[in-house]
Amino acid sequence: MFGNYEGKRKPSIFFFCCSQGPPVEARYQYGIVPLAEGLAEIGIKCYSNVDYWHIDPHSSEYLFSSSDKVRPEDCDIVVLNDRWFRYGNAMPKSLFKKNRKYLTVYIDCADGVFTRSFKPEWRRFDIIFKAHFNKRMLGVPKNMKPWAFGLTKRIISATNAGEPWGNRQSVFLSNFRVQHSLRKSAKDILHPLLQSIFTIDTSTDAFEPPSEESALIEWKRTGRRHNPAYYPKLNQAQAISCFGGHYAHRIANPILLRKVMNRFTILIPQSTMILCQWDSFRLWEAFSAGCLVFHVDLSQEGCQLPVMPKNGDEYVGVDLKNPQKAWEWITNLHPDFSEIAYRGRQWALANFSPLAVAKRFLLELGYYNSQIA
Repeated sequence: MFGNYEGKRKPSIFFFCCSQGPPVEARYQYGIVPLAEGLAEIGIKCYSNVDYWHIDPHSSEYLFSSSDKVRPEDCDIVVLNDRWFRYGNAMPKSLFKKNRKYLTVYIDCADGVFTRSFKPEWRRFDIIFKAHFNKRMLGVPKNMKPWAFGLTKRIISATNAGEPWGNRQSVFLSNFRVQHSLRKSAKDILHPLLQSIFTIDTSTDAFEPPSEESALIEWKRTGRRHNPAYYPKLNQAQAISCFGGHYAHRIANPILLRKVMNRFTILIPQSTMILCQWDSFRLWEAFSAGCLVFHVDLSQEGCQLPVMPKNGDEYVGVDLKNPQKAWEWITNLHPDFSEIAYRGRQWALANFSPLAVAKRFLLELGYYNSQIA
């Protein structure tokens, strides 16, 4: 069904969305918001089963609009995302009906190695875009491609006030509210190494609602992820820890994993473990703010994005398994920290802005060429 782009025609797209909930369960569908923002820039309207996500906090228009006149089967592309199932919805009836004329897409930003998109019934989707992708995973379905959280207009706006890197505070932000095993390892190994270069800031902010109206609206609809107290710290700091995730077995199919373990009656060795849940909002906020990003060496760990940053050029990827090597790497890069931070921001904006995400989405589905935008 791919490659059905017809001339300059822009496709019609239908999204199955959850209605927005209260701040503690906002049902923030972060996998599709940047995509829809980019599609809107191109001039493609996003239809939906419900009205979802105001174009801006004070707008009465929605990014995803419901219409009695537009059904999924009337469109060229139909999209679901992992939040749809997390909040109790079933697979839409007749989604995979025989002789359908639309492409089916699933956007999976869920945590963990074995997510819903590995189940057999998800093979019926024409394509699955998966964040936290690791190319070393065994049993990756053929219809699955790497994806990313990426940048939203909200993130870009909130991080657009950063000082030039040399004028910022010599601070390394390592202030996590959610603890991952990798973050603890990074703290134990990196903090002693970096304290001679940066002041280490581990302070965190509460989930308190902001007082300013626009910020409060963003706080509510992002499930309290929008924190106006955090962004000034980000815009003024030189460096930041963006480590996240944990190691898990690289066999994606749990049935196969159990068979292997039962067959050999031993625990699978550590060498077969891969890093999962390594993508984060923090990573993209940091890139957008022009901070010097510290993470693992993504390529070395098998972590895969649609467009990869270069270690030492756009971020600092360290080998936590070898502290001495990590320190030597950091020391060699130290004179170039300012340039690395600058190039990291340019790389993120060029490849993961809403417009860039939308173009990539359309290209993968055969609906984009240089004339469409």
